[in-house]
Amino acid sequence: MQLTIMSLAEARSTEKLFTHLISVIEPKYHSIIPDLGIPQERRLLLVCDDTSDPDPDEWSPRPPTKKLVAEGLAFAQSLPEDASLLVHCFAGVSRSVALAYAVLCQAYPTKNEKSVLHQVLMLRRSAIPNPLIVAYADELLERYGHMNEAVVGYLRTVRESSDD
Repeated sequence: MQLTIMSLAEARSTEKLFTHLISVIEPKYHSIIPDLGIPQERRLLLVCDDTSDPDPDEWSPRPPTKKLVAEGLAFAQSLPEDASLLVHCFAGVSRSVALAYAVLCQAYPTKNEKSVLHQVLMLRRSAIPNPLIVAYADELLERYGHMNEAVVGYLRTVRESSDD
């Protein structure tokens, strides 16, 4: 599978061809999600806010859920080997990166989580994977905290380098 990560704006303006699409987006953006000429049965819409807090509140009434992550993983698992998958969220930095990380961890079950994260970071240099999506994926894929550890270590490095 070929995997690409984009923001909503990039996805709306891309001329690249994809066979499958996962949109991880807030409800208010439904009307502007691109279909990219991809048939409905090859597209998946996952609706959630970009938050790490699993408890809904007035600012983020729709946090990511384990069910949402499971839907994304099931969709990706069903793709043919030659699929070209675009995963996008609003900014292309948090939710889409976290889901892409989960998809690749699923695709490479014996590969080290840090090396899979590095692979994702090569696809999307500006990345801050959503910790809640990663936590759910870690549990669903039975990675025993290793996905979380890889992301926490990466985020610590990002924070330390921005403090300099």
